[in-house]
Amino acid sequence: MQAIVLRSVAALDALAAEWGELVPPTPFASWEFVRTWLAQHQDRTTPFIVAVRSAEGELLAIAPWCIERKRGGLRRLAGIGTHDSWSHDPLVLRPGPDAVGRIAECLWQHRQAWDWISLNLRNASSIPILDLLARKGWLVEDQGDRHRHHVVAFGASFETYWAERSASHRKKVRSLERKLEGVPHRYLQADAANLESLLETLFALHAARWQGVRDWPPYYEQVRAMSRRAVTRGELCFGALEIEGRIAAVDLALKCGDRGYGLMRVFDPEFAAYSPGALLGVWMLGRLAAMGCRLLDCGPGHYEWKDRYSTGQEAGLRALAASRANPLGLAVVGWLGLAKPYRDKSVPPQVLKERLAALTGVVRRPTSPPLGC
Repeated sequence: MQAIVLRSVAALDALAAEWGELVPPTPFASWEFVRTWLAQHQDRTTPFIVAVRSAEGELLAIAPWCIERKRGGLRRLAGIGTHDSWSHDPLVLRPGPDAVGRIAECLWQHRQAWDWISLNLRNASSIPILDLLARKGWLVEDQGDRHRHHVVAFGASFETYWAERSASHRKKVRSLERKLEGVPHRYLQADAANLESLLETLFALHAARWQGVRDWPPYYEQVRAMSRRAVTRGELCFGALEIEGRIAAVDLALKCGDRGYGLMRVFDPEFAAYSPGALLGVWMLGRLAAMGCRLLDCGPGHYEWKDRYSTGQEAGLRALAASRANPLGLAVVGWLGLAKPYRDKSVPPQVLKERLAALTGVVRRPTSPPLGC
């Protein structure tokens, strides 16, 4: 078994054919997302992709990471997509600890390439990576993910799931459906022919709703790349509700394996009286269940509509690590893991006391594995 690190886009492109044929665990681990994101951030980011192959040359695992150049020349090892990606776990193509262990060893061997590590992990198979660094004497902070992911578990069928929703919510939806029957309307499912036009409508409505929050066009290009991939593979669930000849709401989700990922949803405020987002949301849930999704991940952050639809929450962890021989990296991890939470009062005092002990020399191994898939 051999692990190699790809440190340039040119080297990464050699994996295009193999990576492009994989069924990734999340849309953010797809070749299309990785390549689009790196092209957008090549001025301050270089790839750090760990690829593990068997002795026969079979691709066993890929760690989709990068090194970001920060202020003062600091270098952060992060996941491709950073905040745009919901997780940075390695893609393990063959179950078993060997490939992940080899990634961990490779990470240790190249420890001079960065000052600190910051990864969002949602898969318990990633824990050996943190364990190895802790055993080597690094400071490893396994902070809980503040932005839990709301998930919908469909159970035996969509009908079973829907029957378990509150009677008041189901009654409200029926009332909205009767109101909608009084006007011309239809539900649309995106396909290869109308994908681009529906994406433009989605982006226009989204930009009007969230204008000024961030620079959205780069993210839209990431979504466009993932959607184009999904539509060719039958993994796209992209719906719209049209009322009186105009798009009133749009909802985009992608399927990976037996999980769906709800990426973007927005409605036109001019149609608020019909609650088009709520109606389209129910229609989308039925479509995703029919496509074979066992779970729908609604993404991080809390919104009222997630409370109505979700059946539970999944937690991950934010892994921070730095070598005790690197004062700058250690200072960053100390700030992120101790000083900033103390200032924001976002972490209990006892936890901060434990982190202070770790920072001053007591090696503590991670004890809180992610609760994701």
